[in-house]
Amino acid sequence: MILDVDGYRKRQEESVKTLAEKKVELARQTKQDQLLPPMSSYFRRIVHLFLASGEFPDVTTESMGEGDNRQVIIKIKD
Repeated sequence: MILDVDGYRKRQEESVKTLAEKKVELARQTKQDQLLPPMSSYFRRIVHLFLASGEFPDVTTESMGEGDNRQVIIKIKD
């Protein structure tokens, strides 16, 4: 069962997607990998699925780290 009080979870998901979009733009400009802050597996999955949706064909993602310090890396495809 998932409880979403007053749309809190939806706002959090949108916030993570917005951060990912900003990091994609930075990666495109600098041609360097970008790290997102550590986040739960749920939100990492949201980022992976969002960036794999077809809107970002030049980007790939992977997770790195252990436990609570696991984070997403955004990379520009060669």
